[in-house]
Amino acid sequence: MEVKIVTEQDLYNMLEKANLRAEDLPKKVIAEFTAKKLKLATAESCTGGLISKLITDLTGASTVFDCGVCSYANDI
Repeated sequence: MEVKIVTEQDLYNMLEKANLRAEDLPKKVIAEFTAKKLKLATAESCTGGLISKLITDLTGASTVFDCGVCSYANDI
C-alpha cells in the first residue's frame, strides 16, 4: 500500500485550485478521497483532534477516515 504525505503547501494549492474556502475543506477532502478510493488518518497535537472532528462531523466520513491519533500533552 502506497502512503502519500500531503504537505501544508499541497493543501493550500488544492484550496486555491478548487477556489475553496477553508471551511469547505473537510467536505472536499471526503469527496476527493472517496473518488480516488483513498483512506485518511490524522496525527494531531495542538489542534486537540479538531481536524478529525471536522472530517467526522460530515456524512460520508466513514468511507475514508480510518483513524486519528491525538496527543495534546507536550511531554507525550
